[in-house]
Amino acid sequence: MKSFFMSILFSGMLTCANAQDPGYPAAPAALQNVTAAETFIDTDPGIGMATAVPVTAGINISNAAATINLTGLSNGIHRLFLRTRNASGIWSITDSK
Repeated sequence: MKSFFMSILFSGMLTCANAQDPGYPAAPAALQNVTAAETFIDTDPGIGMATAVPVTAGINISNAAATINLTGLSNGIHRLFLRTRNASGIWSITDSK
């Protein structure tokens, strides 16, 4: 009789243990290569219409170098903007410095 109650107790514990497993989210999508970049100063000419920055496709382009043409800028404070495009053709949010 004692073993019968122990088996019921053990079965109940297993049921409770399985019921408490959290639902894990799906794995995030794999990172995509950055395939294009563009910059503009002060005014956004539109996506794909700014000055192209040559980049080698890759996940990390933080070491990419670009020459920014400052000809014609007035004295004063200006903002430089950058955006990138991934392999799916989706442009990033614009970032300024």
